[in-house]
Amino acid sequence: MKMRAFLAILAACALATHAHAERLCSRPAIVSAASSLHDARTALIAVPVGDMDTDVPPSARRAIERFKNRLQAYVETSLACMPAAASNATILAALRAHGDRGERGPKTDGHGRDLDYAVVPVPNHADWIAVVPSFGIQCGSDAIALFYRRQGARWHEAMVRRSAPYKEVSGGWENLDIDASRTGPDGRWYIALTHGTPWCTSIWSGYHVELVRPTADPLRPDIFLRRHLGYNRGFDTVVTADPRWFEVRLADFSHDDKIWVRTSVQRWAIEGDQTHRIPPVALNAQDFVDEWIMTPWREASAWSAPSLAAWHRKLGFVDAEKTEINTWFDEVHACPGNRTEVALGSENGQEYYLMVRRRGLAFRLVGLSRSHDLHCAGPNQKHDKPLLRGL
Repeated sequence: MKMRAFLAILAACALATHAHAERLCSRPAIVSAASSLHDARTALIAVPVGDMDTDVPPSARRAIERFKNRLQAYVETSLACMPAAASNATILAALRAHGDRGERGPKTDGHGRDLDYAVVPVPNHADWIAVVPSFGIQCGSDAIALFYRRQGARWHEAMVRRSAPYKEVSGGWENLDIDASRTGPDGRWYIALTHGTPWCTSIWSGYHVELVRPTADPLRPDIFLRRHLGYNRGFDTVVTADPRWFEVRLADFSHDDKIWVRTSVQRWAIEGDQTHRIPPVALNAQDFVDEWIMTPWREASAWSAPSLAAWHRKLGFVDAEKTEINTWFDEVHACPGNRTEVALGSENGQEYYLMVRRRGLAFRLVGLSRSHDLHCAGPNQKHDKPLLRGL
């Protein structure tokens, strides 16, 4: 009896799901969802925005959220009518045909004036796609990521990711990229969402990383890593998602204002739902010293001889502010034993010689001296450009 009751429940659930899809899947339903989307976008475009105004007041915030809700509903209604065999190009064409795509309103900054869609495969997972509507906001853009999984003859909503309501335009998800790991030996995998943030007055901005696993509830995924970094939007970013680790390489500040930009490497080991940063943290000794100077001691101590804590307080940064001495790169010379000497000039006229040892992918700061080591006689390896390609 229990088995028959269980099977009856499953059958009822299947019929209910099918009935829900059938209700959504109709020409009138798509027309209604598209009309509601058009109205919400019209209201958003009408919200006044001052020139170069980065604030998003409550009225604009509400209008953006209402518009996102309508976008999400429009995509859900459209996908309900889409057979699982449909190609990404077919899905994209259908979304664009009715979804108010394109530019509207005066040729000025503001919210909602541009709207488009992307349909992209989820790497390493053939039964998954991501539908990404993106739209203009003041000085940039925002996007939402709607993940669908092919099950039987239909697409089913599997995960929804979008920004929280924001008080400044920097809360938007600009240049959203989606990657995914292969399935690991433990049967688990994850999706990596990375994006920049809009701003009106600078090419420097925030860069956000989110590693997430889908769950049974599309609105409550398992987010096991969030990181907020800085980056220069004029250079490439490189993302690698592996079942055991995740890495992003981007252009970040150099502490040396004459160099301005350097390549930063951020890699995290993934052990279940736990993450921790692992090597490499840089690609060469000079960039490693930059990372060491810019990183709080609680993290940089893992790459340092314990005796260097006082030197880090003197030469390093705290909360992005220089502590005691401003320095810049002078010369970089190879030394015996996989070591490199990185010389820093300073505003007080002193030279600081940092000894960096490399083992495999890992760098470690093993010593700091006020005098040059004569054994470090290789050619000057100092560089003034990041290793990433500029846009």
